Amino acid sequence: MAALFSLALCIGLSPLAQAQSTISCDSIPYNPDSDCNGTIGYVDFLTMLGIYGAAFEPDAAELLYVDDDSVTTNELQWLSIEGDTLYLLLQDSTIYSAVDISGADGSDGVNGLSAYELWLEAGNEGSASDFLMSLMGAQGPQGEQGPAGADGDQGPQGEQGPAGADGAQGPQGEQGPAGADGAQGPQGEQGPAGADGAQGPAGADGAQGPQGEQGPAGADGAQGPQGEQGPAGADGASAYDVWLGLGNTGTEEDFIAYLSGGGAFSPSVHGVFDSNTDGTTFAISEAIATVSIELWGASGGSGGDICGQTLGASSCNLCDATGGQGGRALKVVSMIYNLAQGDVLELIASDAGSDSGELITCNPGLTGWTNWDCGPASNGADAGVTQLVLNGEVIAEVSGGLGGTGACIGCQGDGCFNGDNGENGDLTSSANWMTVLSTESLEDNTGSRVIIRY
Repeated sequence: MAALFSLALCIGLSPLAQAQSTISCDSIPYNPDSDCNGTIGYVDFLTMLGIYGAAFEPDAAELLYVDDDSVTTNELQWLSIEGDTLYLLLQDSTIYSAVDISGADGSDGVNGLSAYELWLEAGNEGSASDFLMSLMGAQGPQGEQGPAGADGDQGPQGEQGPAGADGAQGPQGEQGPAGADGAQGPQGEQGPAGADGAQGPAGADGAQGPQGEQGPAGADGAQGPQGEQGPAGADGASAYDVWLGLGNTGTEEDFIAYLSGGGAFSPSVHGVFDSNTDGTTFAISEAIATVSIELWGASGGSGGDICGQTLGASSCNLCDATGGQGGRALKVVSMIYNLAQGDVLELIASDAGSDSGELITCNPGLTGWTNWDCGPASNGADAGVTQLVLNGEVIAEVSGGLGGTGACIGCQGDGCFNGDNGENGDLTSSANWMTVLSTESLEDNTGSRVIIRY
């Protein structure tokens, strides 16, 4: 029984402070023994659960009680349990009332029925959920509406809905009345017909007029941009490499001796002619069966550079583009056979194309190179054609390398652009009786040169 009362206190005593003052016994407000039978039973428990959660505003008159001397007081009361006795105490701990909460015979009571079982014994029907719903009080009145919250951020604009259907065509307006026809004027009298005249003779053909002046010639269209340089083709294997690939061994001199059939060629016996030291003309002083010739073309010059920098800067802090490298010179190794005494070989030389040497500095301010049109720097110069002449007849011709283009800023669209490299020189022609052994592009800038080994 003590356990049941403890449960009642945990569930019911807290609501007593908020409950309606209907729970009263012996003029004691909020007495848990609502049926005044001296025992806290299931009726008391159900009474407390029935008002659980109900709204409450205390009434001072409901809190009054009368002591033995019939004196009314508002002193606060307290509950206390000692053993099997429930005490109602005044604020000064004076015992106002006591209730025995033990079993009827003074011994511990048997476990009581649960609240749900007591509810069923009272004649109710339903599940435990129905029992709990029966304990719920009526819904209280709706509270006052709170203040409106602050407006939230505006959400993104929704997608545009589909276009609405065309509305029905309105009725056609009434046609106005037709205007009245004007009165027809009187018809004039017809005059007499004239007599037909005689046909005159045919006129002579007129003289032909002078030819008109020729119109002015149309202006030439603007030159299109230079196309991008195609990739250089792979160098083919030289005749010397092919000779080695056939299983032969030896130096290039051994290969040349092989081609000449071991004739009079022998550089160690005769000599070497170099145009860099011996001039441009080589005269054959005695009959020679074979000579080896190394012929250089000339390199193109490099394009100018460009420097983009903000005002006051000492370096190219925005753009440092370089001009394109000039086209490389071509070196040709070849053989000529059966030269006679008195034959003359002459080099028609060409100098290397000069570099632009130009450096343009652009100061655009603080906006970078957007919408610039700075440059381009000047292009490098092209090299001329190199020729080898035998007794006045051109037997080999090598084109010079083209000059590289200058760098620019914004010339090809916003940005910083290096110049394009010029095209390398090429062997454009050679005599059909002249054997070309190999060709290669030289890395260093150079002018024309010939070395004759005899």
